Amino acid sequence: MSERRHRIVRGVLVASAVVAVALVLGATTYALRLHFITTALLASAREIQSTEDALHQISTWNNRRGTDSWTDSYDDGHATHYFVRVSNNGISRLHLAPCLAPLSAVHMRVTLRDGKLICVSVETWTPKASVVVLEWFRPEMSPEFYLRYVKAAIPTARVDFPSSLPDAEKKRAFDVSTSCLLIPRLCATTEDLLPLVRTLRLRTTPDPPKLAFWPILSHIYLSRPLGYSIVLGIALSLAVCLLSAHMKRRTRRH
Repeated sequence: MSERRHRIVRGVLVASAVVAVALVLGATTYALRLHFITTALLASAREIQSTEDALHQISTWNNRRGTDSWTDSYDDGHATHYFVRVSNNGISRLHLAPCLAPLSAVHMRVTLRDGKLICVSVETWTPKASVVVLEWFRPEMSPEFYLRYVKAAIPTARVDFPSSLPDAEKKRAFDVSTSCLLIPRLCATTEDLLPLVRTLRLRTTPDPPKLAFWPILSHIYLSRPLGYSIVLGIALSLAVCLLSAHMKRRTRRH
């Protein structure tokens, strides 16, 4: 009877291990897919430098839209606006962990007026913070970044800059943290969403020295969804191995 009970326990442990590994692999696959799609959208925003570029990118996204991406357009009488959105809808709609992965998105908008490219903007928002980056195709603008904070329901930072900035500077402007879509709780401030916001703010308001060590480690390690999933999988595997070894020792004693 005791041997039968041990077999049942081992079967439950093996089944639990299989389910745990499947969940980790599924989460890792989705994290990679969401990361690639978001990175592609940000790259599209950086590559748009003319009306032809804009129409090409919009056409490309119209052909690849799926459950996590969405496109739309409308004309308000003054300009034509094209939208592309990537969201974490695939995990937020499951309601398994609403505090861990509430609905968050990255939104690209392209504005054309009389057939001319006016602006390319990228808005990233979570339930805690939002950042809007706007690249203006106006030759009269000075080649620098402009940071201001917008009054809204959540903290919102707006960064404006002209298209005449060097490519390296533009890359910093669109360097949004893609992990914010998978674990929005890690992006509670505008500086978490876009590191450039912190750089621009420190030009006028220096940050006080920070002595806390754990928040730094948590931001470094937990902001990487893939690494977080791998660590979780390793921990679950070790737990199952230890339990199995313990049950084998008990079986031998009996």
